[in-house]
Amino acid sequence: MPGKRICQTKKPYTLELRARDRLLASIHKISRLLTRPVSLDKILTAIVKETSVAFGLKRVGIYLTNKDKTLLECKYIIGFSPQDAERALTRPFRLNEQDCIETRVVKFGKTIFIKDFQTDPSLTPVDLKSRTVMKRISGLAVPMKIKRDVIGLIVADRDQVKFTLTRKDLDSISTFANQASVIIENARLLEQNQKKIRQLMTLQEVSTNTNSLFDLEELLNPALQEQGGEKMRQHLVRETDGNPNSLFHFGELLNTICTSAVRISHASSGILFLLDQDGEFLRVAAHSGFGGNSAVEEFTLRVGDGAAGRAVSSASPMLVKNLVKNLYQGWEKPLPIKGKRSALAVPLMSKKQVLGILDVFSPSESAFSEDDLKTLTIFAGYAESLLRNVRLYERVIAERNLKENILESSSNGIVAVNLQKEITSVNRRAEEIFQISRADVGMLPAAEVFEKDISMTFDIALYQNCVMDRKEFRREGRDGKTKILEISSSPLRNHRGDLIGAMMSVQDLTDTRKAEETMFRMEKLSSLGQLSTGIAHEIRNPLSSIYFNVQMLSKRLPLDDTTRGIIADTFEGIDRIKGLVKSVLDFARPSTPSLKIDSILRVLRRSISIMDLEPKKKKIQIQLDLACDLPNIIIDSHQIQQVFINLLLNAMEAISEEGTIVIRGKVESDPKLLSDRLIIEIKDTGIGISSEYLPRIFDPFFTTKPEGTGLGLSIVHRILIQHDATIDVFSDCNGTVFTLSFPIPTFGAK
Repeated sequence: MPGKRICQTKKPYTLELRARDRLLASIHKISRLLTRPVSLDKILTAIVKETSVAFGLKRVGIYLTNKDKTLLECKYIIGFSPQDAERALTRPFRLNEQDCIETRVVKFGKTIFIKDFQTDPSLTPVDLKSRTVMKRISGLAVPMKIKRDVIGLIVADRDQVKFTLTRKDLDSISTFANQASVIIENARLLEQNQKKIRQLMTLQEVSTNTNSLFDLEELLNPALQEQGGEKMRQHLVRETDGNPNSLFHFGELLNTICTSAVRISHASSGILFLLDQDGEFLRVAAHSGFGGNSAVEEFTLRVGDGAAGRAVSSASPMLVKNLVKNLYQGWEKPLPIKGKRSALAVPLMSKKQVLGILDVFSPSESAFSEDDLKTLTIFAGYAESLLRNVRLYERVIAERNLKENILESSSNGIVAVNLQKEITSVNRRAEEIFQISRADVGMLPAAEVFEKDISMTFDIALYQNCVMDRKEFRREGRDGKTKILEISSSPLRNHRGDLIGAMMSVQDLTDTRKAEETMFRMEKLSSLGQLSTGIAHEIRNPLSSIYFNVQMLSKRLPLDDTTRGIIADTFEGIDRIKGLVKSVLDFARPSTPSLKIDSILRVLRRSISIMDLEPKKKKIQIQLDLACDLPNIIIDSHQIQQVFINLLLNAMEAISEEGTIVIRGKVESDPKLLSDRLIIEIKDTGIGISSEYLPRIFDPFFTTKPEGTGLGLSIVHRILIQHDATIDVFSDCNGTVFTLSFPIPTFGAK
């Protein structure tokens, strides 16, 4: 029996030790979380779970007061149905407006234990409603205090069996709640410090990344401006969610400022308003955290309305702890910010003048502190300075781009070199004229890119310090065609007058000289036509008499073989003169072309068929390399047939025997005329045309053939001019290529 009494005395003591051990173990477990990088939410979760474990409670929750002691918010809850849990987490108690168990515990700092919710007379209407909704049988609310300040409470209740708690149980729970209070407060302080550190680091990061983009050397040094632009582009890619298509412009910077403001204040979303020119309305310049809500972009706020409008009118920042409450009070206008409960509105100031407002939001009430307001105010000052710098930067870049655009749009080629004669700038026209790429020749010595005589023009500007004005050069391009260039050069100086390089201006006179030659040829043709008409008439009259007299003599004179030969030669000469006179008159009185839409392919094939016997005699092959879908053009088919026959005859005469004539047809785009042209090339494998004769082949009466009249190519040239077409010729020892270019009408059918 004595042993039995000993067991009876030790059993309660053992249970008490075990309960104390569980309590200490739970306190130790949640205390260790402070030494790890965990959030306050995880610590609160751990407190609720350890409360449930240490005291054997099934339905447990933890509530905390907000910074202003106006709300009691549920932070974590277990053991309740999903509906009850959502209701508790989304509906805080209002300490100054609602009277219930939870608010009384906060106000008076004492534990409240309700053993029976059905019979307890102290229950308020709020408690009775909570009893019905939550189906409470018993309940417990224990304050969490730091000294005498209640920062929250631990609640527990049952919906089936009543609590049977002793005074010692209540004291243990209170002890645990007080220890949890210390842990929560330490976690809050740690989180606040970490938040401040993150805000300062974010502010420093944004400041460093953006300040590095406005290097004065980059703004003044053209060679570094392109690199600076790339740095700005890369920064904006980082600050705009990695969008590789983001380019540097003012709108992107506004987005960057708005996004950074949200990050710094740990808000869920934000709007950057800018004041309009009249100073009456705030308009959305950028927003972050609203997704594709187009209503935000279209929103306009009058100055004086809402937190943002009042921040403008007062030129001071505003901290709004409860947007819904302010809306009911009549001064917070309905922004398109559904679900936002608190806000910060900070003005962007420039010399005591408000330029705009940074407005950030949170879905929680009283989410922002005075420290957040100060940090965002510092950032707003920096953002205003950044906007001003970017505007200045854009102005500098715009002026530089304007100068570059003027150079790029110039009809003259522009090439610049530095003092070492290294190429520093090449405009688009210079690329076309010299058939080079600025990417390939950048910083190369000019002597490696240009011919010696052209490269020497830089020496005149650099070493003789004088201007070379309009000197002509002939240059053979990579396509084998000769270009006539008019080049000027001059020294290049900076704003202080120091010599920094030289500039060459190039004008391609090739087409101009061709046009001048064409005009000269046309004037000469006109004069020759008038002269030829008069001479032809003067020749025809006496020629008719000569023919008549020779014919009479042939009938009256006794004709031996010698006499007959003389008379036959005379008639042959007269016929030749008649043919020449007829050709001259035909040339002098050109017929007006009868133009209509026709197929150049059909005309070309007909011309070849007419001359079918000639190439066979000399074993000449005619090869056609023509696209099957060549467009129809407006021509006089008979005159164009005459052109092809003349050119084919010339090609056959240039080939001694067994050669080839290749005819190609294609459509090419003409960048100068901004239209398409039909190109016909006739290439032979003949002896070619001497370079000294090449400029004169279209002149009337110029010929190298013993029996030629020199009018064939002149007639070809004239017919093509009447068709608004052109002809070019290239010739060397391997043969000759005639290139004909016809305009393609936009309404022409294929």
